[in-house]
Amino acid sequence: MSDPTISIEKFKVLDGPFDLASIHNFGGFEGEEALELFEEVLEIFIEDLPVRTQGMQQALSSTDLETLSREAHSLKGSGRNTCAKRLGDLCEELEKIVKNDFNPAQAGEKINEITSECESIAEVFMKFSD
Repeated sequence: MSDPTISIEKFKVLDGPFDLASIHNFGGFEGEEALELFEEVLEIFIEDLPVRTQGMQQALSSTDLETLSREAHSLKGSGRNTCAKRLGDLCEELEKIVKNDFNPAQAGEKINEITSECESIAEVFMKFSD
């Protein structure tokens, strides 16, 4: 097993879009095991981000509120499960916009915020994986 101090230092680059305290106990594991599991799950999560945001944009363009709500809900769960709290919160806000007096302009703005957060997450991940 590698030196946990090195791994913990490596994960500090994730601070910002991710909740570092949650990462250290990810998946019910602690320390090195949590960090290794988080890294594996994060790779899959990052690959899925463009698919989710494009799905939201397409659903909004076709005013498919059921799909838009489902995409927002799915990304909210993925974000929160990967300790990306702000992303989860933004997706929850989009869900509320869709369910309560839908406004296409508001939904579009929220999708732009979500897309921007996803881009930030991907940038941080690139630094992390170097």
